[in-house]
Amino acid sequence: MAYETKDMSGSLWPNKEKQSDNHPDFKGTVKIGGVEMWINGWRKRTKNGDQYLSVSFREKGDPGSRPAAKAELDDEIPF
Repeated sequence: MAYETKDMSGSLWPNKEKQSDNHPDFKGTVKIGGVEMWINGWRKRTKNGDQYLSVSFREKGDPGSRPAAKAELDDEIPF
């Protein structure tokens, strides 16, 4: 049986692909109101040094949420 995220829950995992400070420290998936979403998290500090986690959410179907897949090649020559 495959794992299925329950509504109003999700998981964050360390981002092993992080290559710059702008990339999230954590990434994962959540389901809110039946909609599956990507979640990203960044470790941050307040001005007085307290740590917190800043997060962002984006629907999985949103084209800006992941790098675009390579377009399929059209092998037909138009002439």
